[in-house]
Amino acid sequence: MDHGVACWVKKKLTIELAMSSVGALLGTAFVLFLFVSTYHRQVHVEVIRGAPIEVVIVSFIVPALTNLAMVGGILWSMSIYGFLSEKGWAFSTAITASVLSILAGFFPILPWVSSGLGFPPTSVIFASNLLFFILLQTHTQPTGKGALFLSLLAGMAYVLAFINGVASTHYILATGDPFFIALQPLNFMASFAWGVTTISVILTKRWARPLAIGSAAASLLGGIPIAIIAQIELGRPSLFWPSPLVAAAILAFIYLTRSSTSPLRHCNSDEEMKIT
Repeated sequence: MDHGVACWVKKKLTIELAMSSVGALLGTAFVLFLFVSTYHRQVHVEVIRGAPIEVVIVSFIVPALTNLAMVGGILWSMSIYGFLSEKGWAFSTAITASVLSILAGFFPILPWVSSGLGFPPTSVIFASNLLFFILLQTHTQPTGKGALFLSLLAGMAYVLAFINGVASTHYILATGDPFFIALQPLNFMASFAWGVTTISVILTKRWARPLAIGSAAASLLGGIPIAIIAQIELGRPSLFWPSPLVAAAILAFIYLTRSSTSPLRHCNSDEEMKIT
């Protein structure tokens, strides 16, 4: 092989290219294969269990998250070109892809395991993208320990708020409780806001702090009332609690780190232009 070509290959075959390629493959061919080969099996198991509400939820949530995973895969494929061409937007595109794929890979694990179907295949998507999420912040463009910690915490809030939204849907179908009807959309909106917050913290956007505060407020308002209601009904701690508790922890972290060195520090416009 010509020396110049060898140097080019060595330069381009980086960990970023490897992550993007694996992420694109998992988010396109792999997730589509999983859906086609397991969807009816999941629905059938819920029918056999006599769980009509779970049938409805699986029938809508699993296809929606499959599409979310495919959007993540498309963004990963875009980042392949970005990293090969050394484009500034490659990093932000890869981060967005990993954030979308983490949720798309994690949530389907819950109904899969609860149905006793064995090893959840979407855990491969979740674990891979969580690893890529960390590597992007420690290897590709180091963001610092504070930003990494806060982005992981915000990512946790992002997933938990989504879980609360789906669990609220279950309560709506089962009981029609007006509290759950009113607060279910807020939990889904909180999840979306946390996803954007996670990305904005990593990219040091000037609006990261107010968005994090708003996301926390949405999780608290959307989570605490239904957690209390569910706990009273069940007579034990409710699984609705983790979302508002993590939101409260993030809110406390924000107020305790109000300084220029905070991971949520304001960046000037020049910094934003370099990142984006």
